[in-house]
Amino acid sequence: MKLASYLARISKGERSTLAKVASLTLGIVFFLILLPALFIITANQLSRFIYFALPRSLEHTLAIVSLITGLLWLAWAALEMWRTGRGTPAQTAPTQKLITSGPYAACRNPIELGALFYYFGIGTLFGSVWHGGVSVVLGASIGSLYHWLIEENELEQRFGLAYTEYRARTPFLLPRFRCPKKGQTR
Repeated sequence: MKLASYLARISKGERSTLAKVASLTLGIVFFLILLPALFIITANQLSRFIYFALPRSLEHTLAIVSLITGLLWLAWAALEMWRTGRGTPAQTAPTQKLITSGPYAACRNPIELGALFYYFGIGTLFGSVWHGGVSVVLGASIGSLYHWLIEENELEQRFGLAYTEYRARTPFLLPRFRCPKKGQTR
């Protein structure tokens, strides 16, 4: 795919700290403010056809727990990208090393997973559980399509066999936590 090849080509070379911070800031504004606002607006439009809600106190509890979970997961994944990968989630300052540790050991797309928790929380907080659900569906659809169609191809071009092996052993989005077998230690 041409876009994946272009992204792989421009991903070479480490960016300055200022470029990384600018990339993170733009990403925060787009993915944590503008995109959720668009999802909530879409849920408002869809609520003319179908809508459901829970008691508001329960929705607030779900929203806060989901927001905290999402933000912590996002922060952990971004920190791992910064420290281990020497980059950011943004294509303007991408990682220079394949990351397979931290949340990336549990799933290949922990940024998307954290964002989905965040989208559910923010949608529920500023709307209802309906808004949160619509936000998750839209976020998962857009994010997963991007990862499947573009990012995985680009990462394979950049990191080759190392990425192919990582992809084969690590789930796409939903973490697989393994418990040690009886008598086995981690």
